[in-house]
Amino acid sequence: MKPVQVNRTIVSFLEGLADEGTFRMRKKTGHPVCVASYGGQQRTFTLCWTPGGNYQRYVVGTLNKFVRSLPLEDPPRFSIYN
Repeated sequence: MKPVQVNRTIVSFLEGLADEGTFRMRKKTGHPVCVASYGGQQRTFTLCWTPGGNYQRYVVGTLNKFVRSLPLEDPPRFSIYN
């Protein structure tokens, strides 16, 4: 799976978890950032558009760690191979 496809999947996943109408993408310079409110708390997750070879493995672990830190009951696990 290409990095752009991985990032689209991540954006879709995070948008589904976010509070209604709070999800947006921010990019001033550098990496794109997902900004949203989760359980009333605003949080950000940074993506990479030019990753190395282990990006898929790295981003899955990082995203699952991010989701576990959110104030959600029974947080879902992210997997690229759903």
